[in-house]
Amino acid sequence: MPKEFEALYPHVDVWVPAAFSPESLLPKYRWYVGYTMLARLARGVNLQRAQVGMETSAAQFNNGVFGQYHVEVRSLMDEEVGDVRNQLYLVWAAVGLLLLLACANVANLVMVRNEGRTHEIAIRSALGCPRIRLVRQLFTESVLLALAGGGIGFLLAGALLRALIGLAPADLPRIANVHLDMRVVVWTFAICLISSVLFGVLPAFLSTRAPVAESLKIGGRSMTSGRRSFANALVVSQVALALVLLIGSGLLLRTFKRLAEVNPGFVADNVLTMHFPLPTAAMNLGETASSMPYDPLRVASFSTSVLDRISSVPGVSQAAMATGAPFASEGYNGTFEIKGRRADPTKRTPHANVTYATPQYFAALKIPLIRGRFYNAAEMRVGNSSEKAAVRIIDETLAKRFWPNQDAIGSEIGDEKDGWATIIGVVGDVRDTDLAVESKGMIYVPGYFGTTLIIRTKSNPTSFVAAIREAIHEVDSSVPVYDVNSMQDLLAASLQGREFATLLLTLFATLALALASVGLYAVLSYLVTRRTQEIGIRIAIGASRESVLLLVFRYGLTMALAGIALGLGVSLLLKPLIASQLFGIKGFDGASFTLASLLLAMTALMAIFVPANRAMRVDPMVALRHE
Repeated sequence: MPKEFEALYPHVDVWVPAAFSPESLLPKYRWYVGYTMLARLARGVNLQRAQVGMETSAAQFNNGVFGQYHVEVRSLMDEEVGDVRNQLYLVWAAVGLLLLLACANVANLVMVRNEGRTHEIAIRSALGCPRIRLVRQLFTESVLLALAGGGIGFLLAGALLRALIGLAPADLPRIANVHLDMRVVVWTFAICLISSVLFGVLPAFLSTRAPVAESLKIGGRSMTSGRRSFANALVVSQVALALVLLIGSGLLLRTFKRLAEVNPGFVADNVLTMHFPLPTAAMNLGETASSMPYDPLRVASFSTSVLDRISSVPGVSQAAMATGAPFASEGYNGTFEIKGRRADPTKRTPHANVTYATPQYFAALKIPLIRGRFYNAAEMRVGNSSEKAAVRIIDETLAKRFWPNQDAIGSEIGDEKDGWATIIGVVGDVRDTDLAVESKGMIYVPGYFGTTLIIRTKSNPTSFVAAIREAIHEVDSSVPVYDVNSMQDLLAASLQGREFATLLLTLFATLALALASVGLYAVLSYLVTRRTQEIGIRIAIGASRESVLLLVFRYGLTMALAGIALGLGVSLLLKPLIASQLFGIKGFDGASFTLASLLLAMTALMAIFVPANRAMRVDPMVALRHE
């Protein structure tokens, strides 16, 4: 297979043909062997039709032997990029806004440049040059400018792409396959042409519509009302777009900050997780059709020996085994009944996530006990069924959902077939896959079938990896250890996708802020240059330099404040589009909107100050001779 092949399994080195022996089809293996089915839909068949067909096929297996099965048909694309799709859409939208802002900025600068050529254009028109020819020349210059900018951008894209890939999270789908190819070249060329048409034609038409006689006058140096309005509108739109990106960046930054402050329900400091397979020595060699693939007693003996050896390593505080650990591996979801309650056929069967764990699990993760007690070693069970005097621990979410007005302690859950287990404790909720997602309900079962180790140490946990491997190999040297991570690293990795999107949007917002400032500065600088003689006359007849300063500031602030007002309105309209990426922010977030507006206003003031200060320092004698 090509190394780029990563369908569902990104880290596979060897693919082995699936062979189904008669033993592998025994009902007992349904708990130990799992397969993922991939299929290409026939032409004209959508996911809905495929779902109906698969449910019909699955119904043939829903009997007393194989249990109850449910089939869910999903798009492979959704499986591959489902969690990242919204973030990619957000980045794509930000790029689009930044492109619009850049085009508006270039259009404004082209307009200012064309204004400096008013006399040249007027002379050409007076000599008989058709207007369409003048427009074509100005438009051609805009196209060449866009293509030159696109070419430089494409050359810079290679270096910037490598930098972004280095900053991107390692688990970002297909990040290793991202590269520049001919499609990117064609796309860049198309964007340049489209931008030239949209923002090059109108400035060219506006620059050639001024009356020739007026333009040939020496004193006719002011913009016409149409061109001035167009230039002002471009500045206002730039400020508005910059504010939209700034507010979006601020919302994501506040989201990231709040996620980092979320209590996951456990203490991640000095915790190490790792995985291992059950040893071949624990397999049930004398298995029958009804026996289990692994001998429960051998699994229990192996697990106990491993935990004892690891606990004896100097510096290890607690060691536990489980079928899953927060952010390290997922458990499974199971249904249950509550003894003494009649099931409601109109409602879904009660269900919850299930984790088999040894008693040290709660101490290793420091999961708080809300009510009741933890189970102990004497209450551990070697099988999957609920034997006599079996116990369970549930989390607070499950207790509130099914026992809202009573204490869950003492209630029994399970079913008539496998038996009942008594709830002896209620623990705090744990966010196990995403800090933004609350617990959906958890049942902790005292059992030995976990293949995830959770180890709490007294200092940096990564320094204990070698000693822990050695302790495991002392019990069985054939057992490999893999996926070794500290819990802190796992928590940080869960935020990398959001962190990367936030970083990109912040970079775009910073660039947008700079472009908006350049646009505002360019218009005001041109204004001061074109009105130098007027300013000189004002000062000569007694106007104070402070009044000249206020004149330029008033003009610039009018555009900046109009842009801020427009940007606030657009941001309120667009906020629902990024709602899925926000956490802990509901309704109008005054802090983000206010800080973004203040930052943009301060930047606008700095952009206005330079041309305003130049206007204030105009020498009347020099200004009166200015052309």
